Amino acid sequence: MSETNVRGWEDRELLELAKRQRQLIWIFLGGILLFVLIGMAAGWGMIGGLGRGEDLFALLWNIALIVQVYRVAQSARLKAWLYALLMLVPLVNLLVFFHISAKASSILKENGIGVGLMGAKGKDLKRLGVAE
Repeated sequence: MSETNVRGWEDRELLELAKRQRQLIWIFLGGILLFVLIGMAAGWGMIGGLGRGEDLFALLWNIALIVQVYRVAQSARLKAWLYALLMLVPLVNLLVFFHISAKASSILKENGIGVGLMGAKGKDLKRLGVAE
């Protein structure tokens, strides 16, 4: 049976929020890293400009971010559709990403879960019932 924490959050809900936040952060950082690597490779003449390949990657990356922001907002009991809609606005999407990640971190901290750069700490995830 799940233990209830601050404001009625159950362990399984916190675990889901922690996992989704971590996935969001990995999607964001992974996409940035790939864009940097592609740019460096193109600048060094290792690959030609990808053209449509870069555009397709950017589109898929943005779709993945929108879906994951929706899932994190849903897990955080927020208006997920609003956050997903705001992700479509350039530059606002960065603010939304940082806000939703900070909100998830805040909820996790309120419930005694340590949060670091990449989301919930592994020892706290194990306590909630998952091995990394």
